[in-house]
Amino acid sequence: MASFPVFQEIEGEWTATKTFEIFGLRIPVYFTSDPQLLYDFIANFQTKADDVFIVSYPKSGTTWVQEIVWQIYHNGAINSKRIEDRIPFMEEATNPKASQPDIKTLPSPRLLKSHLSHDAILKVQMRIQGVNIFTSLAIQRMPQCQVINS
Repeated sequence: MASFPVFQEIEGEWTATKTFEIFGLRIPVYFTSDPQLLYDFIANFQTKADDVFIVSYPKSGTTWVQEIVWQIYHNGAINSKRIEDRIPFMEEATNPKASQPDIKTLPSPRLLKSHLSHDAILKVQMRIQGVNIFTSLAIQRMPQCQVINS
């Protein structure tokens, strides 16, 4: 399982992972090679009425919930493909190094994952398209458990 460090040690000094700001949130640079392209993608993303967003803070049990949601929408079918290949990550949609399906061409209902805040996704969609009804599953976890899991 891959893990991305929050802090990196470089020549004896601790430095934070480089980030950029998008919709008021700090996003690590490894999600995209072009922050403006990612901003434009999310700001102009067209939701569908049956889209399902799985929204969580990192290390909150997102992978478990993704698998549960996948099975609910696929009548309990077990799939050996990696979850990243079945439920794309919004923040990596513009990353040329990410091997995930093209979000725009996915069949409905589209299952999508994001670490943007639930509020940020709702605000973006309402600001761009007016009120659009879609399903958003927000995962919350006790911070103490989250720290232990990291």
